[in-house]
Amino acid sequence: MKMLFKLRVAGALGLVSVISMAACAAAPVQKDAAYRTLNDLVSAVATTGLKCEGAYQRFDDGASEVRSCRTNSWVGIYGTPSSRDRQVEIQKGSNDTVMVVGPNWIVKAPLGYAMNVSDKLGGTIQE
Repeated sequence: MKMLFKLRVAGALGLVSVISMAACAAAPVQKDAAYRTLNDLVSAVATTGLKCEGAYQRFDDGASEVRSCRTNSWVGIYGTPSSRDRQVEIQKGSNDTVMVVGPNWIVKAPLGYAMNVSDKLGGTIQE
C-alpha cells in the first residue's frame, strides 16, 4: 500500500514537472512579426543561432534600441517605420555585413547569419 502511494506521488510530480517545462518553453517564432520589445527580438534572433548579449544603446528619439551581437552584428527595434528606414539608409554599404529588415526591426550581420535570420524570422535582406 505504501509503495503504491509513493509511485502515485512520484508519477504526479513527474507530470507536474513536464507541464511546467512545457509552459516555460519559448513561444514559436512567427515570420515577419513586429516585436514589442528589444528583448523579444533578441530572443527570436537567438533561435537562428545569433546570440546578442552585448552592449545596449537607446537613442535620443526614445523609440530606437540596439543591442550588439557576436560576429560583428547588432539587432535594433524601432518605434516608427521612418526611424527604421533612416537607419537602413545610414547602414547601406557599410562594412562586410548585410541587413535583414522587418516590420519594426533590423538585424545587421554577415550574410550567412542574415540568411538564417531571414529564413526563420522573415524580413528582407538588404546590402
